[in-house]
Amino acid sequence: MLFPWLIWIFTYLVFLSDLMDTATALSAQVHQPRAIPYDTDANRHRSNIRKRQQAEEGEDDLWEAYNITLPLDHFGNGTGTFENRYWVYDAAYKPGGPVILEDIGEQDASAFTSNSLECSFANATGGLLIRWEHRYYGGSKPIVQDADTVSDNNTAKLAEYFKYHTIEQALEDVVVFAKQFQYKNQDLSSAVAPWVFSGASYPGARAAWIRVRNPEVIFASFAGSAPVETSMENPEYFDTYLNYYDTHGMKPCMNDVRGYIDWIDEVVKNEDQKEYLSLWDIVSENNSELAINRSAAWDLGSAQPNLFQTLHPNGIFNDFQDGSNTTTVNFCNNITEQAFRAHGEPDLQKAIEQYGLVAAVGFSQAKPIIGEALRFMIEANWQAPADNTNQDNCNNGNMTACTRLIGDNSPWVWQVCTELGMFQTGSVHYNTVHYIIDQLCVNGFGESVSKGPSLEFREKYGGFKTNPSNTFFADGQFDPWRSRTLNGDKSGREASTTIPDEGKTLGDNEFFGVVIPDLFHAPVHYNFGMILAGETRVINSDGLPPGVSEAREAQQLFVDALLKWLPEFNKTSQGGDPSDN
Repeated sequence: MLFPWLIWIFTYLVFLSDLMDTATALSAQVHQPRAIPYDTDANRHRSNIRKRQQAEEGEDDLWEAYNITLPLDHFGNGTGTFENRYWVYDAAYKPGGPVILEDIGEQDASAFTSNSLECSFANATGGLLIRWEHRYYGGSKPIVQDADTVSDNNTAKLAEYFKYHTIEQALEDVVVFAKQFQYKNQDLSSAVAPWVFSGASYPGARAAWIRVRNPEVIFASFAGSAPVETSMENPEYFDTYLNYYDTHGMKPCMNDVRGYIDWIDEVVKNEDQKEYLSLWDIVSENNSELAINRSAAWDLGSAQPNLFQTLHPNGIFNDFQDGSNTTTVNFCNNITEQAFRAHGEPDLQKAIEQYGLVAAVGFSQAKPIIGEALRFMIEANWQAPADNTNQDNCNNGNMTACTRLIGDNSPWVWQVCTELGMFQTGSVHYNTVHYIIDQLCVNGFGESVSKGPSLEFREKYGGFKTNPSNTFFADGQFDPWRSRTLNGDKSGREASTTIPDEGKTLGDNEFFGVVIPDLFHAPVHYNFGMILAGETRVINSDGLPPGVSEAREAQQLFVDALLKWLPEFNKTSQGGDPSDN
């Protein structure tokens, strides 16, 4: 559910491997809610982010899996349907309680557990919890009709397949579902029960948008790290990385990273493949798997490891947005240790400590050490491709296997290229919008997407000016996506912890929300505290890492808001107890 929002070039590389069934462990991994900093699987797909915690033994039995048949096209003459998956957790439900919809967003939603932020909302309100899978992800993909759709040479057919993969169609899926939802012979539709939509990252933006779009269906929303100000680019993304480490004791190393970025930019500008390979040969030395990729190392579109990938969020800054600094710290420590062994002069070591290796000796002399550090990082972060079972079955006419080849990366790239944008330009200067659209979008889907993402959606729902009632916005101080949220510096608005009355806002200049200090992307989803069934207070404690206590206070603030707003819902039925049926 959270945004993975990685640099889109990297996502493109993974997207290409999807089409060839070389998708690897970059697909979403489950992970524990932890305070930062923490270690995390280096191959987790752009965060898939997501707040899917490690399921405890036996918890799967608390959930029931369902499908609903939905039209591919809600608004036109398109025909066809697909099966949309969802799961229900009713252990906390009490008659008259709300329906809490946990939006997983751009990933497979099949890994689930009762240990989540949304479960705490259900426990505090006596709510029924639904975990919702977004169309075109996981097991909610329309079945392809032609094996050529997943051919790496047929971008037009893939674009046709994704024609109905739009934000509006996906929001309407939820609306149609909520208006007709029945559970164990009980009417829990949005006309009868208050529905609360909760998500973080892209699902957080969906939480805000659907509350603006359909306030008669969705009663309240929790919008975590919600990038509602969609735009063509997000130049602040990499600056957040560099500025954070500059101010947290690692500026010398960030100077080395800046030197490396400048070198990459110069190499690309001059199309100097020889100079590029001079560093790649150091990186691939004594590693046969990397060495055999020399011919592909200059190919920006290759799914194999190369130097360009090291500047993407699965590289030097792996999982920064989710609060992990392990890869970055290891990379920097590696440079410092090698530099001290190579340069024993006290004055030079002092310069390295104060300003960084590149500043002290120049990039040419620093290149062997930086190359060694990059090799260690790539070896830790990259995994070999998976087997070709789905490809073989697709070639034999199995359309379900063909559908599986699409993976969860290419549908995300489609959304980025057609509607969401926010391409991560900035410090890596060769990453211009035009360059990314050409490499990411046109190469993936053809000339039909050559204009890049439409910004009409931002205008429709307000962007920085969006102002839905009964909605709470929570962001982390060091989230590289915060610049696109209401808590961004350019929004011109201020967050307030004053709970507005039900159906009201705090005016045009304020909104109900918080910035969590010292935390990153989806700070409340990653650092929530439990609320026991029948209780209304978050379990908090002293001595927590920086920001975690504040995240739980934000969690409590939204619970308090729900407890204030829910009695105002105009119930037409008190319903019954689904567990009795």
